[in-house]
Amino acid sequence: MRGKALIISVATGILGILYFIYAGMMLYNWIAGTFIQEAGSVNNVLGLFVPSDPGCAVALITIGMLLLGSLYYGLNNVKGVSCIFLGSLLGTAMLIIQFLVVLANMASIEVSFLSGEIVEYTVVEDVLRPEITLGIGSIMVLFFSALKIRQITGK
Repeated sequence: MRGKALIISVATGILGILYFIYAGMMLYNWIAGTFIQEAGSVNNVLGLFVPSDPGCAVALITIGMLLLGSLYYGLNNVKGVSCIFLGSLLGTAMLIIQFLVVLANMASIEVSFLSGEIVEYTVVEDVLRPEITLGIGSIMVLFFSALKIRQITGK
């Protein structure tokens, strides 16, 4: 069990740091696009589209803090388990919300096609956002945290 906890701790640490990195890039893109037009924005990093969305950046920072907080408190502590559970739950919720946004955009394009408009839409930019790719890692951590909660509560 100790080896599994070490792997989950390392994965949680890497995931938390990635959440912080992408949140920083989103804030940079927002500041560069809003206040400093001369500065170039970071549109793609490792194949992921990085939007200029300050609201999403705040949510990513929160998730990153919770995931890294679980490392601070440890996985044998209730605070650590609650941090990893809430962080991974928020990451999974953002993944689901982004999937719903993709489906809504696709439905909107379909309605536009039915009304005779010609609209160009690339689903790749919506699917390759950090919420989706990091959310997949959050799902894996969520399963572990749910098992850990069951272990602590004895149910």
